[in-house]
Amino acid sequence: RNNIQLRDVEKQRDVEEQRDVETWEQSAMLVTALLADKLQLEGMTLERAHR
Repeated sequence: RNNIQLRDVEKQRDVEEQRDVETWEQSAMLVTALLADKLQLEGMTLERAHR
């Protein structure tokens, strides 16, 4: 497997209920955007993204 681990990426939270509200699809979109914006790695395909 080819894995990458990112640390200290902020989660989306429901402030009133004090719980995480980010779905795995949202995690994948966030990681894809970070790879494209910060590392200029366009067109990356993720098989799985989780916290």
